[in-house]
Amino acid sequence: MSVIKEEMLVKERPMVEKAYRLLKALPLLNRAFPLYITLVLSGAALPNLFRWYSGLYTNCINKGECGFSLWSYSLDVAVWPLFLLVALVFIIKSTSSLLLSVGGKIASLDLLAGVLDGLGRVRVTFFDENPSGRIRKRLVGDYLEIRQFAMHDFDSIFRHSGDIVAALALVSLASPLAALSVIPLGLALVVVQRRLLPGINKAMSENSRSLSALGPALDDLMEGKSTFQRYGQEASMRQHVATAYHTLFSAAATLSGRMAWSRFSLTALAECYTAVVMLIIGLACVENSLSYITGGVVISAVTQLSVHCKWLAMSSSFLEQDFVASERLLEYGDLPEEESDEGKITPASSPLRGITFVNFTASYRSDTPIILKGINCHIPPGKKTALMGRTGCGKSSLIQALTRMLYVHEGDILIDGHSIYTSTATAHRERFSVVPQHPYLFRGSVRDNLDRAGHYSDEEVSAAVVKVGLSYQLDFQIQDDGTNLSMGERQLLSLARAVLRKRPILIMDEPTSLVDGETDRRIQRVLRREFKDTTVITIAHRVETIEDYDFAILMDDGEVTNMGSPEEMREEAQALREVA
Repeated sequence: MSVIKEEMLVKERPMVEKAYRLLKALPLLNRAFPLYITLVLSGAALPNLFRWYSGLYTNCINKGECGFSLWSYSLDVAVWPLFLLVALVFIIKSTSSLLLSVGGKIASLDLLAGVLDGLGRVRVTFFDENPSGRIRKRLVGDYLEIRQFAMHDFDSIFRHSGDIVAALALVSLASPLAALSVIPLGLALVVVQRRLLPGINKAMSENSRSLSALGPALDDLMEGKSTFQRYGQEASMRQHVATAYHTLFSAAATLSGRMAWSRFSLTALAECYTAVVMLIIGLACVENSLSYITGGVVISAVTQLSVHCKWLAMSSSFLEQDFVASERLLEYGDLPEEESDEGKITPASSPLRGITFVNFTASYRSDTPIILKGINCHIPPGKKTALMGRTGCGKSSLIQALTRMLYVHEGDILIDGHSIYTSTATAHRERFSVVPQHPYLFRGSVRDNLDRAGHYSDEEVSAAVVKVGLSYQLDFQIQDDGTNLSMGERQLLSLARAVLRKRPILIMDEPTSLVDGETDRRIQRVLRREFKDTTVITIAHRVETIEDYDFAILMDDGEVTNMGSPEEMREEAQALREVA
């Protein structure tokens, strides 16, 4: 059964709530937001104040009540506010844009830190449930969407909204009746947008989900090409990728169409309002209740409404995409602590030292089938214990349970008589060193791979390398995933990590299954020499691997079927066949 969860659509929320959630996740920007709004409103009001003031001043000149001599020293004092307004508009608008742009980029680092913190504390099974392509899309694509575009779209929306409000205020000064005409058109806009926004939100989520699904399809194309060719399934591979692209293009076309219709509706209503205002102002000028100059000033402002509304609609569409990206990122930032979803532990007690499983039943998640069924066994301390059984019998699951990576339905696990669930998962895992079947090596030096945090001296790290039989210098550079090393060398470097840390329990998850017999023997020699007093738990792949072991546990179908010495296990022909 697949444990991968289907990516869900982003939860629909009002735009204001989405904006609040995003700004709340950006504390630095949140603190600077009142100053930014003040600057935006001032920057929007000043140009209209300039229009109004220039209209009054023109009326003054036409009536001959004020003198104006640009080149004389007796320049009328009434002209200076016009120049001052122009300078203030430039300074305020530049400052507000700079504040939001720079502050947003700095604050986005806090958002990324919260997301990484969420991924760091969640259960490890989360990464089995969510493909790496999906996680990569959110950490890279969605984060860059917010960092590079969200603040610009925020600025555009607030700027054009401020310009619209300022223009409406100017209209209300000239004609209250013209200002009141915005109410029915505003209600019509609300009705239209309420009908369109749910579809836009769904289309955006579908677009993001289809883009995430394209990554795994391309991975199959690049990494699984040889497998498809070997079985003559090239056509199936091409169809698989083509289907992913078709789904993405269909979602993108749907999103583009719905956004275009939203922009059209907003622009059309703005044009209608402009026509109504021009009619009312024109009639007022004809009736001499408003001067032609003042009417012209108002009409020059209101004719810009359609431009501002068009940009507002476009910025709103872009911001909706930013909100989808932020919701997907914040979902990772809100991931629960792994301790909060460990299941129903039944406290137990035992006087025995070592590791004791007491009626332990578990699954990968609360909604997946049981994989360990009523496990009762004891692993003696300071001994080497082998876990045996056929593929899929539960050996690796038992190791996952020991490191608190499964959902518990019943029972408990004790180490030296104390439940492993009484401490944090991080503190509990400090007891273990793990040599996995597929060791992962980072790009960097040997030293970085063995002691990335710098807790040990160069002499200690070098000694660990020598003890496992390798001769690499500490500054030797390793490629991604150790591709410039053989599988046996990767296993030995992974074992060197365990030698360096000297933790009380060593877990070896089939470390010799992919290496040759000579490397297997070298690993066994290191175990005998460096871990003679350590509790070693090994998932056995070869019969030869367990020759020097003290204890063996045989498993089948998620249950412990037998325990005893390796010699006793060998007497059972079925166990021998399963191990071999």
